Amino acid sequence: MGCDFTIHIGKPKIRKRTFLECDIDSEHSLKQPRIVVGECSFLKASLFNDPYTFVPYPIMKLSDLIPYACDGYVVITEDLIKKIESIEWINTTSYELYVTKEELIEFLRKHIGKPCYYICW
Repeated sequence: MGCDFTIHIGKPKIRKRTFLECDIDSEHSLKQPRIVVGECSFLKASLFNDPYTFVPYPIMKLSDLIPYACDGYVVITEDLIKKIESIEWINTTSYELYVTKEELIEFLRKHIGKPCYYICW
């Protein structure tokens, strides 16, 4: 079992940030439009140095394009959507993808010009 990789529309709200800690305001994030892409385990990928077993390929690529909440946000543009459209939507892990690439693109197109970030809960 992993965490849900979720893309949120809007800017993240950080309650506290230190060198080793970033406390994301989850109540703020839950009020924002969001889409749950699928499940993964970045922790296991890091511990075992094996992202291909613990992070579905589309999530790996999305995390390269869209920043984690503690790292900021990116504005949704046609260029970002084209990069996402080029992602090969394959999954060879035991973790589940909850949406198709088309469903994700449709969601993001509704929010062009707005900031977005991801959280894994």
